[in-house]
Amino acid sequence: MSSKIKSRRLNASMLEIICTLGILVVVSVLLLKLFLGANSLETKARDISEACILAESMAETIKGSNSIEEALKTLKVNQIQDNYTTSIYEKYYDTDWKPVKKKSRYRVTLTVEQQTVGEHVMYMIGIVVKSEKSYPIIKKEDGHILADIQVSSYK
Repeated sequence: MSSKIKSRRLNASMLEIICTLGILVVVSVLLLKLFLGANSLETKARDISEACILAESMAETIKGSNSIEEALKTLKVNQIQDNYTTSIYEKYYDTDWKPVKKKSRYRVTLTVEQQTVGEHVMYMIGIVVKSEKSYPIIKKEDGHILADIQVSSYK
């Protein structure tokens, strides 16, 4: 009789250990996913901050220059499209936000539209900073747009 009681206690304690390990595994997986998501969010927040600083710097360079051509030369952007009233320029940056010549981690697109107002020209400039790669665990939103600024310059 005594051996049956010991056997039942052993089976019960083994079942408790298995259940405890199962709960521990589930909680561990959830915590791991939480930490990975937090790391991705921190990376995206840092990128948004850098993108805003870059876009604002470009906007101030454009507004502070004597001509739009001078500003574009200072910014060292590459023209990819030119219509009568609209021009599009691009510039790429690596993971450390250093300018590079080829397609890389971040892309800045400048759209320059011009309208003649009397003797002067009004330039409407759109500056969009995008991440070319997605962030793990974060849902794709807005095509990875990090910053979007609209600037007007009357020259």
